[in-house]
Amino acid sequence: MFEPNSPYIKMSISYFLFLHIKIIQDITKKEPSHSLYDFAKDFFIPISIAVMAACIAYYIFIRETKRDKQNELNSRLTEQKDKLTYFTILIKRTLKISEIQKNFLKDYIRKIGADDINFHMINYVPIDDLRRIVENTNLEAYMLAYSNKFSFDRKAAIEQYQKISSNVDFLFSAFKGLMDQIRKAQDNDQERKITYKELFYSGYDILGEIEFKLRINKRWHDIFIGIRNNYFNSYVNDYDLNFFQNFYFVPFYKFCADYNSSNMPLIEELVNLEVTTSKGIHLFKHIKAENRRLKRDLIENFRRIAESIIDLKKISKPLLVDF
Repeated sequence: MFEPNSPYIKMSISYFLFLHIKIIQDITKKEPSHSLYDFAKDFFIPISIAVMAACIAYYIFIRETKRDKQNELNSRLTEQKDKLTYFTILIKRTLKISEIQKNFLKDYIRKIGADDINFHMINYVPIDDLRRIVENTNLEAYMLAYSNKFSFDRKAAIEQYQKISSNVDFLFSAFKGLMDQIRKAQDNDQERKITYKELFYSGYDILGEIEFKLRINKRWHDIFIGIRNNYFNSYVNDYDLNFFQNFYFVPFYKFCADYNSSNMPLIEELVNLEVTTSKGIHLFKHIKAENRRLKRDLIENFRRIAESIIDLKKISKPLLVDF
């Protein structure tokens, strides 16, 4: 198909116009010749007009077709640019959110390291932009726009886009999993601490009866009273597990173990108190061990998240620079 502005089309139209005008001029200058006049009137002039009209129509059709195709191409390019602009905004937001959440996680790990008995709260940022990319984005359309933008190496562009998408997928899963992980750890920690307090109350309720039965031996009675008074005098609050461990479970367990291993008369309540305080001591250690295990898991998560953020920054750099 000829280009509408090609020299061939323009030359053809000009030629027919020139020939048409020339023949008419020749007819008007000369004496009318019946045969030439009839030829011009009946054959050449109608045909030349028809051919000229066809050429003009063809020229207009080709020009309009090319204009429509150009408009369509411009519209498609604008649409792809808009997609990449929106996609770039989401990537920038993803990087910003990821950096903030990574720093929150780092601070949370530090808190566990400083205090591994109390369960700490972590700060969260909304991950809606990550969710939009992972769950709502038409990946094929965005991949096409990306590969067209960097079409100098389409295979490499597609691979880069897939890496961008994979990193965003990982960060979304990592942060979503982080919330679930900490929430589950918090629930388990709460259950253990409820059990710990139940062990405390089960022994605390029989302290008065033990004190009464120990009056038959002043030495053991005075030691017991000293431990009890030290507990009451050092009382902080109902939530300080370190206090309960150091001023209740450990000292009363040692007292019970010493008494029950001596030749003193058996006191059933002291046997029960030794059992409950022993369980409390081990549960306290278990609570700390689980929090330290959580810390180790979070350190590994932090490492992988940090690596993914670095990789996403590197891969998306051409996109971030252009948009």
